[in-house]
Amino acid sequence: MFYLFRCETVPDMSSVPAVKTTEYPLSPYGTGPVCQFRFVQVPGKGIITDITAFERDPYLAAGQSDPLGDSAAAVAFDFYPGTGSAPVYAAFNSAGKGGIYSKTGLLITPLGTDTYAGVDEQGWYWGIRFCITEECLTAKYGNCSFAPGDHLRGNAYKFLCGDNGHLGAIAPMKDTDIFSEDNLTDFSVRAY
Repeated sequence: MFYLFRCETVPDMSSVPAVKTTEYPLSPYGTGPVCQFRFVQVPGKGIITDITAFERDPYLAAGQSDPLGDSAAAVAFDFYPGTGSAPVYAAFNSAGKGGIYSKTGLLITPLGTDTYAGVDEQGWYWGIRFCITEECLTAKYGNCSFAPGDHLRGNAYKFLCGDNGHLGAIAPMKDTDIFSEDNLTDFSVRAY
């Protein structure tokens, strides 16, 4: 079980428990890129996601207009499973380009981000912090109120397309397509 933490105010994101990629469906060795994700819901703001990808070079494609072609990270959430609404897919490259995508991989809503990079005891990293706002969620679902104990479905990915590509996820994947609903797993809302 994974968690979306409900906070009354925006917390110091480094204090929120992280989940890391552990599933690598493209690797014959069961290893791959390490990436960690933190998820919080703040009433009046929305869903804040903080992503840290541990890789020395982000492999940004020069002039790449599509962030899905770069080294990128993505999250997928079905906030109201069983209602027939499509999940929300958000993906970004290390430069902060990206936003909310359709199930077919078309960018439909660019989102603002905060980016960061550095080095620590785990190695070189780059990161993205973004918010799927309450306005965006309300436009999609008509309701965006989550309470401790509520359940949703989701997954999170670190990927690089191309010949030397990689794919990592926090939960088992039934399909290597990050837009597949078959990859979504259980999340629970918890007070933090």
